[in-house]
Amino acid sequence: MHGVASPEAVRRFCLLDRGNPTSIPAAVAAARQNARTLRPLISTGMWQQLDIFHDRIDALAEQDVAADQLSRLCALALRLEDLHAGLEDRRIEEIIAGGLPSSWTGRSAC
Repeated sequence: MHGVASPEAVRRFCLLDRGNPTSIPAAVAAARQNARTLRPLISTGMWQQLDIFHDRIDALAEQDVAADQLSRLCALALRLEDLHAGLEDRRIEEIIAGGLPSSWTGRSAC
C-alpha cells in the first residue's frame, strides 16, 4: 500500500499525507475542526493563531520536508505552538481574574 519505508516515504507519510489520519496535517485539521465547534469560547487571537498554523501546515510541500529542512520546519512549528500557548495562558488568566464567561455558564455577565 505505501511501498518501501524509506526516510523520504516516512517523511511524506507523516508530514504531508492528509489521507493518513495520524499525519501532522490531519491532526492539525482535526484540531481546527474541533476548535470551530468551540468557537464562541475561543478568543479571536487564539482562533487566528490556529488558523495561521493550519494554513502553514496545509501549505507544506515536498521540498519543505526534505531532510535538510526538518530542523527549520520543527523550529517553525515550535514558534507557532509557543505563540498559541501564550494566548492560552493569557485566556486562562483572564478567566481566573474575571470568572467564567457567561457563554460557559448560561448566565448573564451582569
